[in-house]
Amino acid sequence: MAIESPERTSLESPPFETPTPTLREAVTPRALSLGGLLAAGLAGLNAWIETVADVHFLAGIQMPFGAIFALLILVLFVNGPLRLLRNKVAFIGKVFPPFSSVELITVYVMLLFAALISTAGSDNFFLTTGAALFYFSSRENRWAELFYNHVPRHFAPGWDGVTYQREVIEPMYSGGLNYTEIPWHAWTVMLLGWGIFLLMVYSSLFWTSLLLRRQWIESEALSFPLVQLPLQMVETGPSSSPPARE
Repeated sequence: MAIESPERTSLESPPFETPTPTLREAVTPRALSLGGLLAAGLAGLNAWIETVADVHFLAGIQMPFGAIFALLILVLFVNGPLRLLRNKVAFIGKVFPPFSSVELITVYVMLLFAALISTAGSDNFFLTTGAALFYFSSRENRWAELFYNHVPRHFAPGWDGVTYQREVIEPMYSGGLNYTEIPWHAWTVMLLGWGIFLLMVYSSLFWTSLLLRRQWIESEALSFPLVQLPLQMVETGPSSSPPARE
């Protein structure tokens, strides 16, 4: 005789199901687009301000001021008015809703990477190492004889593996060229080569930290004090988007 399974009573709780993230809880194209624009602006501004003004507070410190300032502007002067308009004009809330916490954190993380790669401790090495090998080469140090045969094409601008163009490298040290006068065609191979290398380096750091995430967060319960400020800035209140906090 078959045994019938007992029917579920109203007191029994349904099986646990992991909630599916909604669009407002996920990374959106507009967050990636905004983060890309702000990251490019921050990287360019930081490279200029460190090279010309010799100021390193924008991105070269433990708490990058440029990334925090951009996040503050988004929270106060973008999300604040959007929340007010959403409450008064329903159409604006549907077409362009305020940024969610996930979107703001996405933008902030992209700004952190832009600040990281545009500091003097990063771009100065790969921009100047290859060029210096040719610019400071002389008959006395014999660098041409010792190193030129081992230098790949992507290592320095204006280098084709056999000869190099001094007129490409010299303005980097003497200056005098406007942005439009820079021979970007001679820099393309070097920038692509070093860009791929740096992408691999930072990707390996990212995935390594992701592998150690559980150990750091759950086992050791690290507090990560440097992320507390941005997390509190984008903390969601009773509404669906981060408020303009005091």
